Amino acid sequence: MSKRPAAIGADVSVKTLADADAVLHELAWLANEKARIAAEAKQKIDRIKADAAEKAFVDIDGTAVAFDKRVELLESKLSKWVESQIERHLDGKKRTVELPHGKVGLRQQPLVAMIGDESTEATVLDAIDERCGVVTAIKAQLERKSQIGKARCGDLISVEIKPALKAMKDALEAMRLSREDVESLGVSIRDAYDEPVLTPTKMIVADAA
Repeated sequence: MSKRPAAIGADVSVKTLADADAVLHELAWLANEKARIAAEAKQKIDRIKADAAEKAFVDIDGTAVAFDKRVELLESKLSKWVESQIERHLDGKKRTVELPHGKVGLRQQPLVAMIGDESTEATVLDAIDERCGVVTAIKAQLERKSQIGKARCGDLISVEIKPALKAMKDALEAMRLSREDVESLGVSIRDAYDEPVLTPTKMIVADAA
């Protein structure tokens, strides 16, 4: 701990440059102590994490396998089984199966419209504008010379024009737009799909020895 500056008391009174400097001195000391304590805490946390990482292995047929690698393998195998086999075990509209040690099932992920890998919001707007000129019309409307006093109205607002991806998705689902129409604007479509759901039962955490 660095040496604490002379105490200026609970009733802080600043009347002179010397008083101001005393306050600055204490502020500097407090900032330094706060940083020192945070650094000590980080070192302790890092040591705890390193110790935990050394213990996070499970023996599989005589080989030490990291927990994360084992989880990745188990989830991959179970997900593939769920994708190919779970439908035969589902009852009516229920999308999950309860098992003694957890639940498995399917969760539907909706269709999503997103900016394509080779596109940006700007290029999508350009493509829309090329079709119908709506972006240019909006910008022209905002740049009109109408005034309030000596200020232009356009100087008093901030408007961001962005592609309405949800509206495109809704129009696609309602068949007001075709997939080709949407993709020609530089927008990608991710189709709806069933995602495997794996939910192991939570176990009571044992106290550390």
